[in-house]
Amino acid sequence: MTSQEARAARCDVREVGDGDKISGAVPRDFLLTCLRHDALHDVVVERLDDLAKDGHLDISRVAKLLPRLHEELLAAVRTPDWIYVAGAMIDAYRDATEEGGPR
Repeated sequence: MTSQEARAARCDVREVGDGDKISGAVPRDFLLTCLRHDALHDVVVERLDDLAKDGHLDISRVAKLLPRLHEELLAAVRTPDWIYVAGAMIDAYRDATEEGGPR
């Protein structure tokens, strides 16, 4: 990475919520983590195979495919899924705060 690229990466700040700031690396890491999950491996590989067979395995076509994969995943989420995740988040928060973590 050149020094110019390093400076650009440090300046890549995104706004979330009510003005909170995060690094641009955070959403990229989130997206990669979701798509690299073992449960989605076959789906992702199948979609990439389809593009490759059609001779369209290039960065712009894959970049257009990825939001659809995330949308399909979110479309499969139901209320019990959000309740499960909320419970896990509450448990993690309680564990962190009981051990002197952030309050």
